[in-house]
Amino acid sequence: MAGRFLELGLAAPDILESLHFYRTLGFTELAVGEVWPHKYAVVTDGRIFIGLHGEPLASPVITLVQPSLRQHVLALQDAGTRFEETRLGEDEFNLALLRDPDGLAVMLVEARTYSPAPETLPASLLGECLELALPVRDALAAAHFWAPLAPRLAGHREEPEPRFRLAVDGLVLGLGTRPALTRPMFVYRVADAGGLQAALDRLGIFPGAGPELPGHSRGTIRTPEGADITLVEADDWSA
Repeated sequence: MAGRFLELGLAAPDILESLHFYRTLGFTELAVGEVWPHKYAVVTDGRIFIGLHGEPLASPVITLVQPSLRQHVLALQDAGTRFEETRLGEDEFNLALLRDPDGLAVMLVEARTYSPAPETLPASLLGECLELALPVRDALAAAHFWAPLAPRLAGHREEPEPRFRLAVDGLVLGLGTRPALTRPMFVYRVADAGGLQAALDRLGIFPGAGPELPGHSRGTIRTPEGADITLVEADDWSA
């Protein structure tokens, strides 16, 4: 089921508000195609790509581009994979939706929905994205599901409990049992705390408490779409 990471798709009730939020933090907006019938925008910090969708969808949804999608989906169905939705017609944009063991939506699409990012982009004020932490009940089951999608093992620990970091393109998925985590969460290592604080002040946002993470957490901010971004001073995996 190997593909290429396209975006983390989020339902954005007010795309203009979301764009203002990400631009203030130093993200870059990319040109999008006309695949979706609803309003759609994409922002990136050079590693993370966030799709802002103006209509409700399976949100959040990790989307990957899968070449020869129709044949791929049919092969997976023959092998027992169950899809929540498939669109595989010759005159429509093909996609297939399934769920990971913890119910997170995963969408496979036949082609890109936005233009590639420039080779060099300014760094965002958030710093370095260490991982997209996923809520999982069983890290081993989650790793088994995600390994074909994110084939590079970026980190693995057994103590005090199993944790995995799996990478696909620039995205690193953090798989570990965190009882307080109920939705995917970006974990960023802050480089310019002063600049970030000034930007958050302009947005009228103040980091609050979030799921406890090692690495000297500086708090969690919530995006206009309801996603969480936890800010840390250090990566606990580097210890």
